[in-house]
Amino acid sequence: MLAKRWDGHSSVPSDWWWSYKRDGVRGLLSSDKLRSRYGNRFWAPGWWLARLAKQDCIYDGELTHPLGRQECLSIVRSHDGGRRWSDISFHCFDIYDRCLREAYDSIPLVFRIKQMELGDNSVPALLNNALELGFEGLMLRDPDREYAIGKRVNYMLKVKPVCFGSGLLISYNDGKGRNLGVVGGYRLLLDNGVALSIGQLPDWERRNPKKIGSVIEFTYRDVTNSGVPLEAKISKKA
Repeated sequence: MLAKRWDGHSSVPSDWWWSYKRDGVRGLLSSDKLRSRYGNRFWAPGWWLARLAKQDCIYDGELTHPLGRQECLSIVRSHDGGRRWSDISFHCFDIYDRCLREAYDSIPLVFRIKQMELGDNSVPALLNNALELGFEGLMLRDPDREYAIGKRVNYMLKVKPVCFGSGLLISYNDGKGRNLGVVGGYRLLLDNGVALSIGQLPDWERRNPKKIGSVIEFTYRDVTNSGVPLEAKISKKA
């Protein structure tokens, strides 16, 4: 089940639950396997899997590492992560095919994410607190709606800060598929020397792209250790 992004102003029911969002890698944990949300195998060692008390179900959660998401990715994608897995933690926020309120108490405490009722709390205030504590953001959800496998639903929302950046347009990326023959995206040069490819252009702009040398503004979530913006999208006002 995938979350939609909170728009920053819509009201959220007071009986919804909220939790801190970690900056990690999505993982599906069963009795003897760990997989990505796309079904790809993560080669977790047997000793790592054995230390997690589990029932006969599939847990949906986040894998994290103290050094961040990139380090976590490098380990879980490796066929020989070895002892590096000792620094990988699993944080569960769901169980397949069950509503969260029903499933919550059956998630083992060792990896259960604490869920709290929103009540009179302000979402922006909770977000600020989450960021101060080092979390990526918040998750908001209706605890009485059933888990929807593979679907992006409007009863689970992610709340994350938005960062702003800009870059110099240096070239165009060719369009592919339905965009064959028009511009597929922009190649930007950032102030830190990083070249960033960014797409998701509206159809009219693919046919009439901005001129080389234009300054393109974009939003992003975070940056990698090498300075590449994550989840970069062209600002609508641009």
